[in-house]
Amino acid sequence: DSRLNTNRSEGNAFNGTGFFDILFLKDFKFTFNAGISLDETRQTTVQNPYYGQFAGENGIIGKYHTRDFSHNLQQILNYTKVIGKHNINVMLGHEYYDTQTKYLYAHGRGMFSPEIPEISASATKDDSDSYSSEYNVEGYFLSAQYDYAGKYYASASFRRDASSYFAKDHRWGSFWSLGAAWIISKENFMSNALWVDMLKLKASIGQQGNDSVGSFAYVDMYSLSSSSETSMTPTFWRKGNPELTWETTTNFNAGVEFSLWRGRLTGSVDVYSKKTTDLLFWVSIPESSGTRGMYDNVGDMRNTGVEISLQGALIRTKNVDWTISMNLSHNSNKILSLPDSKIDPATGGFNKDSYFYRVGGPMYNYYSAVYAGVDQYGQAMFYVDQTDENGNVIGRTTTYDFNNATKYEHGSILPKVFGGFGTTVRIANFDVSATFDYQLGGKVFDGYYQSVITPAEDSGSAGQNIHKDWVKSWSVNNTSSDMPRWQYGDAYGGASSDRFLTNASYLNFQSFTVGYTLPMKTFNNKLKMRIYVAGENLCYWSARKGLDPRYSYSGNSSVIPYSPIRTISGGIQLTF
Repeated sequence: DSRLNTNRSEGNAFNGTGFFDILFLKDFKFTFNAGISLDETRQTTVQNPYYGQFAGENGIIGKYHTRDFSHNLQQILNYTKVIGKHNINVMLGHEYYDTQTKYLYAHGRGMFSPEIPEISASATKDDSDSYSSEYNVEGYFLSAQYDYAGKYYASASFRRDASSYFAKDHRWGSFWSLGAAWIISKENFMSNALWVDMLKLKASIGQQGNDSVGSFAYVDMYSLSSSSETSMTPTFWRKGNPELTWETTTNFNAGVEFSLWRGRLTGSVDVYSKKTTDLLFWVSIPESSGTRGMYDNVGDMRNTGVEISLQGALIRTKNVDWTISMNLSHNSNKILSLPDSKIDPATGGFNKDSYFYRVGGPMYNYYSAVYAGVDQYGQAMFYVDQTDENGNVIGRTTTYDFNNATKYEHGSILPKVFGGFGTTVRIANFDVSATFDYQLGGKVFDGYYQSVITPAEDSGSAGQNIHKDWVKSWSVNNTSSDMPRWQYGDAYGGASSDRFLTNASYLNFQSFTVGYTLPMKTFNNKLKMRIYVAGENLCYWSARKGLDPRYSYSGNSSVIPYSPIRTISGGIQLTF
């Protein structure tokens, strides 16, 4: 089956850019940039008529054609002026971007021969589809840069952008920024601080917009279906929101950059606050309206954090160099407001998918049933709240029925700290370097582990992989285990509770290099040869072997990543 099935693609791609500059009045420059991109793909799939799931239909042929075309135009006017110690740059511009996609698909069953992969060579042409889509943004921008004597810096910018994803009355958004920097080490009063090479303070504040809701989210959408051989009938599909507008993020950043003791210690420290208003969010609405939801601007959120980067030269002599470096980041977020229509008075918020949202709570607040261990017979149990006649929680007990279990908030699943560190050592002609990245704290729902530690529920299963941890399950010979008994048909033994909410900390040995440099007595000793061995993705430690939480905060139940390939290489470098 795998040998006879084919999936073949061919296509054309073209990318082109062009520009011209016009210099005039000494200090002015006008630039026109243009770029186009064309990507056209033709794909043919053949599911053979002899073996596999489509043999009963005498094979299936599919034809696809996709054409993406985009172009981008910019007109920029620059003014640059130097007046003594004053440096001035002002830029005024306009940008227009448009991308179009055209898609065509046809499908046939009952092929004459796999050697003729054409729709016309199939007995039934029973499926086809096509669509066109377009996305367009346009903007005007102004920015100004100023510095005095390379010591004091200031900048400002303003943008006015429009997106075709929004209705005409809400299409335009305004975004701005302000920034300043002061190189303190250039001041006269720092002349005696010889241990300070460079010291800079900086701060900035600005806004940016997000329009990622897709096409036509602002109008009601209808799907078309055949009502007869000669007519079509529209059916309501999705509700539009004509009030949709830009999601706006206001960023504030302040920090310090430094170099001390002739570069022995360098680094930077930054703190930031990002407030996002008019969050673009898919919201559920009663299905009686004919659809399950729509996009809306539903609230505000703030992210705050700190980023630290340091590099130190511990030893710096003729024959020995040793430097170490590290960086770390910490981020926390808080929901500042939510629409009243979404808030349940009983809970003070609302849940969607596996998260609970409340004012004052984190954005990634995991929400699930809580596993209560097993009973004396190894059957899984879950906690359920007990309430009085007024609905007040007065305690909790356990239940065997997962559908009756109470869901609880588990707090933010984001990591507390993440970053990397490394070191480089040179001893005479030998050099060694190694880098690591890490994450501390946070949680991830390990959906893959859940799938291989859950026994089959029905006889329809064709078989499955089983994790070796199954031997730790409760049994008459292992009554101290808190894992449910391994029983065929147990519907709730692997239910999606906090049992599979796993520590997301990890340490990754990212790379290493070992080298030796041989001076060659040729070309007046200017030729050097270096022999080296290098490796990447060497070793990875996490809470469970095979668990890689780097790809998705929401877990690995729907993300299928390939682990980075471990690579060992070697080579010879010649330097003239």
